[in-house]
Amino acid sequence: MADVKRLLEEGLNNINQLKWKNCVEHIMKEEQKLNRLDDSIDKTVDSFIINVTDSCTSSSSENDWGTDTDERDILV
Repeated sequence: MADVKRLLEEGLNNINQLKWKNCVEHIMKEEQKLNRLDDSIDKTVDSFIINVTDSCTSSSSENDWGTDTDERDILV
């Protein structure tokens, strides 16, 4: 356990202001990329439509939902 503590202290002592600044800038760039990706995924999912069609060809038969509608658009 003493070795772990020593290695941690050495590692922390090697972090200077420039290294910390570069790490923060890198993280901020990665967060911006992920936010743009998240926005794109949200827009795609929000516009995703599934058409559910009753397999019966008769318009007078009822589908599984108990209505006379042959086709439904369901937003996911």
